[in-house]
Amino acid sequence: MDITDLDMADASERILEHRHRREQLEAAAEKARAVLSQRRELLDSTYVIAAFASEMSEFLRTSGLTETKAFVRSFVKEVPVRPGGATII
Repeated sequence: MDITDLDMADASERILEHRHRREQLEAAAEKARAVLSQRRELLDSTYVIAAFASEMSEFLRTSGLTETKAFVRSFVKEVPVRPGGATII
């Protein structure tokens, strides 16, 4: 058996693996684009955004401390505090 033949067989297998992986990534990217497109359709309306902001504002004004903390924790990852300020992440 020639070493070149073995290298070509290995390369062929790797190429097939890379093609399969690329197809998977392209499918995932297309799915993500579709989800973002649907989300944009919903949020493109300033009326929808304003209504959502109004509802959230009302919820935060009328809810108790426990509900408010739970809501904030649902989307705030961390709040690093430094001298002179803090950042919500």
